[in-house]
Amino acid sequence: MFTSSWKKPRSGPLGLKTKKNIPAAVTPPSLLPTVETPVSLRLGENCSLIYENGNWYSMDSGTGTSNGAEIMKLQSEIQQLRENLKQVTQQKNLLEFKNQLLLDMLTVTTLDLNAATEEAQKGKQQQQTDKPKMAGGGVKPRAI
Repeated sequence: MFTSSWKKPRSGPLGLKTKKNIPAAVTPPSLLPTVETPVSLRLGENCSLIYENGNWYSMDSGTGTSNGAEIMKLQSEIQQLRENLKQVTQQKNLLEFKNQLLLDMLTVTTLDLNAATEEAQKGKQQQQTDKPKMAGGGVKPRAI
């Protein structure tokens, strides 16, 4: 005798049928979803969508036809916006790099200027300390 592990759906809360304890391997074909008919969704007076073959399509509520041309136009606009975004991002990155490079150059120049100023001050102090030695004990000029 053949026994099946499939159990009849139990009635859940509110009297709804549930599919608990049904293994996927033995689900009867009558309970499998079929995708023969498209799913339509109305979101207002002028907006309705249809899900068919894994894609959503908008429908013109007045004529009942899809707006394929409008969808293609919007898709091309999205592609153009993505390309523009990529270009602007690259420009932003280049400007940030240039800005950082200029800041580094300014830092190096400032450090060089500070080092040169310190060196000049040390040279000036050295000259001032050397002058008194020369005045009192230096070589006397010859008389002619």
